[in-house]
Amino acid sequence: MKNKVLVLFTLALAGCVPSWNPFYTEKDLVFEPALVGTWRPVEAKESSQENWSFTKAGDKHYQLAQTDEEGRKAVFDVRLFKLKEHRFLDLYLTKVEGDSLKVNDWASISLVPAHLLLKVEQIDSALKLAAVSPDWMQTHLKQHPNAIAHRIVSDGNVVLAAGTEELQKFVLAHMDDKEFFGGAMEMKRK
Repeated sequence: MKNKVLVLFTLALAGCVPSWNPFYTEKDLVFEPALVGTWRPVEAKESSQENWSFTKAGDKHYQLAQTDEEGRKAVFDVRLFKLKEHRFLDLYLTKVEGDSLKVNDWASISLVPAHLLLKVEQIDSALKLAAVSPDWMQTHLKQHPNAIAHRIVSDGNVVLAAGTEELQKFVLAHMDDKEFFGGAMEMKRK
């Protein structure tokens, strides 16, 4: 029970909306060599250990070793994909380092297990990523409960349950909604 509460609490704090299904199909996958490397959030304190280290894991496949500001580590299976002209990352947790109550924040979101969607706004001298806003999703689904298959898991937190095709249509339909994605996190190459 403690783990479930931790996962849901962290999910709300981290600002992500998980999905039980991937956001991509094989035909959507792309590879961008510029993503490979270690990135550090621009706003990170000097004492922070946070970094995002992407390595090539296959033809169109990455592995992300993500360390949070307290040094807790998690490994994700990552796919970069395009829907129309928009680029996204699909993150899926594969390994967690640490005990169950002090797990990496990003890892704890995925303990559902679930896929996380990040919009890629820039990959070059900076990496800018934005997550789907849980507040926007909660509000939208209260007003439009049949907009997409989902489950409310606790305190209004949403887990998407739709298939990949429905997820993609939903994301593309709301790309221009001002609050659909939260503010982008900017990272610089380490």
